[in-house]
Amino acid sequence: MGKGLLESVYHQCMKEELSHRKINFFTEMKVPIFYKKQRINNRFSM
Repeated sequence: MGKGLLESVYHQCMKEELSHRKINFFTEMKVPIFYKKQRINNRFSM
């Protein structure tokens, strides 16, 4: 793989590689966002 591909391509390849190696992982987990102790409605995906 080279540079310049969309993030979604690298993401899918990483999932395939981890699965091939039988490594457990989580993907697209929702992370709550707090600002000044106030929870923001939007969520960040990692």
